Amino acid sequence: HADINFVVVQTLDDVPALVAAVKEEARRHFGREIQVFGMGRIVCRDTEEEAIAYNHYMIHEKGDWEAAANMARQLGVESGSLPPEAWQGMGAAIIGGFSALPLVGTPDQIVEGMQAMVDAGLDGITLNWPNYREGLAQYDEILRPLLVQAGIRAH
Repeated sequence: HADINFVVVQTLDDVPALVAAVKEEARRHFGREIQVFGMGRIVCRDTEEEAIAYNHYMIHEKGDWEAAANMARQLGVESGSLPPEAWQGMGAAIIGGFSALPLVGTPDQIVEGMQAMVDAGLDGITLNWPNYREGLAQYDEILRPLLVQAGIRAH
């Protein structure tokens, strides 16, 4: 009954096969043509170094690792079968933006990352920011015009 399916992927390399499989499933079992959207989390600053530093601060200095572990347990992914380094990556992904693909960098780098998501086969992207209100203003004032210029958005 849906026109859009939202997916979570670990890397952009996972996108083409997953999008193809989801669209084929909808077509074969339900006779529907659907769109597939991914998730992106934006940390955008004037310089790449500032964005990387803030991303690290947000996740590793201020992140709620206990809440991330609780969420992982709720999702059934903290079975003890993961090596510690895999859990660190998973915990950071949960804290950073509920496993959304990271878009961390300058405005131009963010747009390049979004273009890569589209090029990989996603029809759309849900977005989040560490501060949503500030992120929406940044999107409206800075990122959206760049996305229009890049041809990713119509207006």
